[in-house]
Amino acid sequence: MIVLDTHIWHWWINQIPGKLSPDIIDLIEETEAVAISAISCFDRIIIATALHHHASLLSFDAAFPAYHELDGYLIQAK
Repeated sequence: MIVLDTHIWHWWINQIPGKLSPDIIDLIEETEAVAISAISCFDRIIIATALHHHASLLSFDAAFPAYHELDGYLIQAK
């Protein structure tokens, strides 16, 4: 399972060109994905969801690497 942050979810659902690499799109489409739509002040809710489900978190958010509880769970999209 992968939890998608707001940016990733929006770009994937709306097929925004150039925002997600083909590798990231493949990862989303080949994995059970849970989309959490939230504004950035709710980063902790997104993180808690991923940790509760023992899921990887796919994120474009540059702030997420600062959350050390995501070590081993965070996949930083580029």
